[in-house]
Amino acid sequence: MTVRVIDDLEPVHVAVTCDENYAMPLAAMLASLTASLDPHRRLVVHVLGHDLPASVWDRLTKSVPDGRVRWNRIDVDTSGLRTEGFGTRAYDHISPVCYFRLLLPELLPTDVEKVLYLDCDLIVRDDLSSLWETDVSATAFVAAHELRTPAVKARLVDGIRFHRELGLTRDRARFNSGVLVMNLVRWRRSQLALRAFNYLRVLGDDVLWYEQEALNVVARDEYRELDPRWNVPSQWAAQRPRDHVSIVHYLTAKKPWHWDYAWAESSSFFAALDRTPWAGWRPKRPTWGHVRRLMGGGVMALGAKLLGAGLGMGAY
Repeated sequence: MTVRVIDDLEPVHVAVTCDENYAMPLAAMLASLTASLDPHRRLVVHVLGHDLPASVWDRLTKSVPDGRVRWNRIDVDTSGLRTEGFGTRAYDHISPVCYFRLLLPELLPTDVEKVLYLDCDLIVRDDLSSLWETDVSATAFVAAHELRTPAVKARLVDGIRFHRELGLTRDRARFNSGVLVMNLVRWRRSQLALRAFNYLRVLGDDVLWYEQEALNVVARDEYRELDPRWNVPSQWAAQRPRDHVSIVHYLTAKKPWHWDYAWAESSSFFAALDRTPWAGWRPKRPTWGHVRRLMGGGVMALGAKLLGAGLGMGAY
């Protein structure tokens, strides 16, 4: 019997983007990834970060076993994105960090020709080797279509506003950009990032899904569909056979690390988190005193107004 050694296999290049708010979920994701990965595989993790304190970075790097990962930290300033108008709406659960994935072809070393991009808010259940080995030589990237009921189409209210003007057919499914196997050579050659940013600049406030929407428009004929098992929304994961769920993606604004998360699969997240320096951490239901401190005097005025109207605040 031939025993493989670690140098026999091509290392898996994974790219992630995060700020301090998503460092803990990223740690859980990477812990789940390394726990599932072929032990003979090396892993190169390219972290495009924004405002990551040294203490947080230290905890993050300690979230995977020693010797499994080579780290490439790339600090990105978001001020240029904001100046150019590529911000996010105040009420959304994402930040301008979401645009970093568009910059991967420019920010990663030029000798990196292929990378697996993963969102922070997901948990890996299976060995990523087969996903990494997906042939992308003839395409810019592969991505899984959104899984919802009814199927997510370009024409829906929460879809692409000007789908008709953009030539998108009514029944065209949208892909989710949270898991991508990217051919960086083709991205650079076809200037996908430039085209996506141009779309975002022109559409402005009419864009709903930020960089994901832009990619769905400008790269509509430059990607291949990925097996949906590699990007399953958490609310669907429990309803699918185990071998049909290789990655669980927490897509909604509510996440397992929020005290009021009500979807399934939170146990998968905390099982992974407990392999990291954040082990044992759990969200706590906010107290009334905590809400008062966060909102300051405004909450007292609100309380008085409600009481004056005969509407008790009730137990929080």
